[in-house]
Amino acid sequence: MTTVYARKLARIQPFADVSVAEAEGCWYTDETGGKHLDLLSGCWCSGLGHNHPEFVRRLREQAGRLIHLGTGYLSREVTEGAEALLSTLDPAAGEYKVAFVSTGSEAVDLAVKFAKAATGRPGVVSFERGYYGASTSTYHWGGLPKKDFMGTDPGSYHLLAPARVPRAVGGHGASLGGPSYRQRGDHGRGPDRTLACLPAQLHHPRRRRRG
Repeated sequence: MTTVYARKLARIQPFADVSVAEAEGCWYTDETGGKHLDLLSGCWCSGLGHNHPEFVRRLREQAGRLIHLGTGYLSREVTEGAEALLSTLDPAAGEYKVAFVSTGSEAVDLAVKFAKAATGRPGVVSFERGYYGASTSTYHWGGLPKKDFMGTDPGSYHLLAPARVPRAVGGHGASLGGPSYRQRGDHGRGPDRTLACLPAQLHHPRRRRRG
């Protein structure tokens, strides 16, 4: 499969050297019949498991009635989905609205735009080892190695991720200390005056606790 990747697919991220034929629950089955445990939940999109019967039934029902509208129209599914999400929030906390998008990159990008509009500040601080998506904006906020042709994003800061992570299950962990940051094209203005938001997603081993 590696030869196929090299010839036909742009490697925007590494591929496993396996071709998946089907999936059920938390298991992938490749074209040779081998089983692979999916620890990423279908890249975070299959929290119910692959081919969950109820999810499959709902998909078939929806596809038989209406598949896609774009953003120019409304449907019962859209308004009911918004109402269901808003019902999980505390009305006393204020008035909320919902924005539906297709990908995580779009969601993060839109959330940062909302934060900039609400605060009037252009700066964004993100973690050096974080991942926020594959769009142009989220690319600059993430911790992946930057390509020279992408340039820099004015007003972006990177918090330096700790070299050590606290040990799991009662071990003595390293002190993370106070926050430090690396400026990226902010023209000498510190994050205290320009920061709009901090997309907080740091990739490190999950900490476990006793009990």
